[in-house]
Parts: sequence; C-alpha cells; structure tokens
Amino acid sequence: MINVQVVSAVRKIKKRAFSQCSQLMNVRIDEGLEEIGDSAFADCESLDCIDIPSSVKKICERAFYSCLHLKNVELPKGLKSIGEYAFWNCKSLLDIVIPPLVKVIPQFAFDGCSELRNVTLPKELRKLEFRSFCECTSLSTIVIPPYVKVIGNLAFFGCSELINVEFPQGLEVIGDHSFQRTSLHSVSIPPAVKVIGKFTFSECLLLEHVELPAGLEEILELAFTRCTSLHSIIIPPAVTVIPHGAFSHCLGLTDVTLPEGLEKIGNNAFHTCTSLNAIVIPSSVTEIHEKAFLQCSELTHVQFCREIEEFISGESMRGWWNGGVLGISLLTYSFFVQCNIPKRVGLVEATSWRRSIHDMLSRIPSITREDLISYFLSIDSKLFLYENLKDAPLLLELAINQSSGIVNTNIDAILNGDLISRVLSYLTEGDWEEILYQVPNSILGRAYITKRKSTFDLPIGFMELRNI
Repeated sequence: MINVQVVSAVRKIKKRAFSQCSQLMNVRIDEGLEEIGDSAFADCESLDCIDIPSSVKKICERAFYSCLHLKNVELPKGLKSIGEYAFWNCKSLLDIVIPPLVKVIPQFAFDGCSELRNVTLPKELRKLEFRSFCECTSLSTIVIPPYVKVIGNLAFFGCSELINVEFPQGLEVIGDHSFQRTSLHSVSIPPAVKVIGKFTFSECLLLEHVELPAGLEEILELAFTRCTSLHSIIIPPAVTVIPHGAFSHCLGLTDVTLPEGLEKIGNNAFHTCTSLNAIVIPSSVTEIHEKAFLQCSELTHVQFCREIEEFISGESMRGWWNGGVLGISLLTYSFFVQCNIPKRVGLVEATSWRRSIHDMLSRIPSITREDLISYFLSIDSKLFLYENLKDAPLLLELAINQSSGIVNTNIDAILNGDLISRVLSYLTEGDWEEILYQVPNSILGRAYITKRKSTFDLPIGFMELRNI
C-alpha cells in the first residue's frame, strides 16, 4: 500500500490503523476528520508527506512515531493537543509550526527529530515537557513564548547546534539536563527562576557568559560542569550552597564572585577549574569540602575573612596553610568557623593554656585524614575545659563559704573534702546548678592552688587551675 485517502465521513483514524505500513508514502485526508488515534501511522518508514485537514483537533500518542522519511507536516490552526511521542524520531522532519490553541508540548513529542531546523511555538503555550525537543541536532534557535512557566527535564538536551534561546520573563522552572550539550554562547536567566536544575547547562562547551537572577535560590549538582568557555560567574545573594560539581571542569573560569550569605561549598564544586588562581570566601561560609577546589592547578590563594586570616598568621600556621588551597586547609577552616575557634582561643588568658592549644594547632598537618575529625574534637574539648575552668576559683570560694564547718583558709580541709570534686564535676560534666545562681563577687585566694599535691588524689582538671 503506497497511497491512502481518508474520506470526509471518517471522524477518527483508529489506534494503529496504518501502523508499520512500511511502503506507505502519501496520505490524503479529507475535511471532517477530528482525531488521529494512537500510533495511527507509527513506523510508516516511507511516509514523506501528509496533509492534515483543518477539522483535526487532536493528534494522539505516537501518531507519527518513527516515520523516518516524513519531511513536511502542516498542523491545522484548530489543533488543540499533540500526544506524547507524536513525532518521535521523525528524523527527516524539517520545520514545524505549533498551532495557537496548543498549550503543552508533551514528553518526547519531537524527540530525535535530528533534521528539525525551525520550530515556531504559539504565544499561549504554557509548558515544554520532558524531552519534548531532545536531540533535535539541527535546531539552532528557539524562542520560548511569554506564558511558559516550565521547561521540563531534558527538553532540549543534545540539541548540539542550538546557539540561541530566548527565555520569557515569567519562566519559573528550568529542568534538569534541559540544555545540556547545546552550543549556547550566552544565557540570561529570567528573574522568576529560583532553581537551576542538575546538569541544566552542563557540557555547553561554547557558553561564555551566564547572568543569574538576583532572586535565584538554588544551583543544583553539576549544573554548569564542563562549560569550558565560561570565564566568570557571579553567584546571587540568596544562594546558600554551591553543590557537588556545580562548576567542575570549567577550564576557562578565571573569576568567581561568591555572595555574603553563602554557607557551604560542596564536593568538587570547582574541581579542575584550571584557570582559577584566586577566590574570596565570604565570612558566612561555614563548610568547605576538602575536594571543593581539587586539581585547580593555578589556584594559589583562597582568601578567607579577616578574622580567619589574622588567626592563621597569629598562630604561625602559614607554614603549612599554603594559601588555603589544600584539602587539609579547607577542612581546618570549616572546623575553625563551625567551632568559633579564633574567638575562643583569643579568650584564653593563661599562657600555658594558650601554648597547649597552639601546639595542638601546629600538629594538624601531621594528623592522618582518618584521624583529623577526632583530632579537631580533641581541640574543641580542650578549649571547652579551659573555658569552664576559668570560673573554678569563683565557684570554689562560693562553695567553701557556704560549707559549714570549713574555714576558708584551711587548705588541708578544702583538699580533703569533696568540694573541689563537686565544682570540677559541675564545670566539666556535672550538674551542680545551684552554684551558678549564687556566685559572689569576691575572688578566692590563690594559696590553695599552690598547695603541694603530695598525699592528695586531686580530681581531673584541678591541676589546670594553677594557670588561672
């Protein structure tokens, strides 16, 4: 069967009516037809031309599925819906004008139409669904109509010749992988977009300029990975996380501006950005993954906030800090910020206590990666002990003054009793809460601190009081 004519009395071409008619080349349909059913002409490999009358309102799923030689289709102006996979893999299709009443381009509708060069979308279109124009490798430009709110996942994935896309101002969602492996040169994201999806612009090798809107809140994993021509990026102020691989392998990236308010830089966020030589970390960042800047071969300096930079210099850590670019430096930075180490060390007044913390900090580069977190915890614990022991003399005096039968100058009586144990237990791990609410203004004399230990088995922490 080579030629088919559908007469005017037919209102619907039923499901699979001409499916797999491999010799069918020409179809003429008279006015009166309203619906082309599911898979009606699916796999008609020789079909190259079809006239669809103005009476057709609906083209169902897979209606022209894999019609490999179909070149020209004129859709009627009264058409209201196009089904999923309707023109999937129509590799010879050259142009398509979507009629004005169509509101949605469904999933896989024109997927794999590798010769499709021109697409005209209607003004009233609302949504482009999953893989709607995926791998249309001859498509060079697309204008997204003004009322489209959602561009679905993989909508234009693999459109390797796509160099220009015009987004509407009201666009809200750009889906995962939606423009991956395209040839876009420049992208300006509309102000209503809150999220850039996973792999959205990844492997856009010619993408040089990206403008992100001020209201953007999230950039998802690998969103711009392997955009090798991208030179600079300004992250908007509402973004709190640079996630895994977001800008990895952006070989031409030289300028990155991170906002105050950013909290985390994730694993491989800027992996192999080999042109990046410096970056400024906002003071709001509390976590940087040790591999965030892995293989950034030209990166010589990561500039942190003034408090961290001054602390590093003051503690003589520059010798191993190496500009903050190493994984151990980034992990240490996260520890410093999360545990407020610079401020806490600055409040330690006793010289020997400060020396003890300094020695622990200097040993950080010698600690194995597996033991580093526990080592950080030991530093934090030591500071916690010092902070609490600061109040020990005051609390001890209160305890002594309140304890009947003990004269506060009788050192032996003090040491032989349980007061020190009770106070230090409270300070380090106990719950002797009543002392907190009754601290006097006077200061305990230091005589008892210098008492020889001799026969006394003093509780843990007591000897640290010598340094107050």
